[in-house]
Amino acid sequence: MTTATVAVRGGIDRGRRVRMGVCCLALGALILWTLSLAIPSSSQATMEFNGGVAVVISDLTLPVRSVNIALAVVCFLAGIYLIVRRSGRFSYGLLSIGLTAFALAFIIWAARGRRSTSPACSSSPSPTRFRSCSARCPGSCANARG
Repeated sequence: MTTATVAVRGGIDRGRRVRMGVCCLALGALILWTLSLAIPSSSQATMEFNGGVAVVISDLTLPVRSVNIALAVVCFLAGIYLIVRRSGRFSYGLLSIGLTAFALAFIIWAARGRRSTSPACSSSPSPTRFRSCSARCPGSCANARG
């Protein structure tokens, strides 16, 4: 084995690995500061999964602040591990873990305090939607009338 082969097998260089770690640390700080600590601790996110008529999946309700703090910790751990370790293997995998944690935190943050409604329950005052949603969600139809 030559030294070039060992360098390629060892993964990426230290500078790139440190930059990846700093990126994960920055994403973790962003999650912690803006997506978790800046919102009330009582806020919750409800994920609704519509599997159709054949499959019924119950809603998933998550406490936004604590879940996003846990995802920020995952980003911090991935970033610190990228910076302090010597081997360059699995660097892109750790970066992917950090990016996925950020994406999940953002989705959970965006879903906080909102309830999705049926597509028929729209606030547009079209006559066809007005009649179809009057039985399902009368509050939105009353708002559509003006």
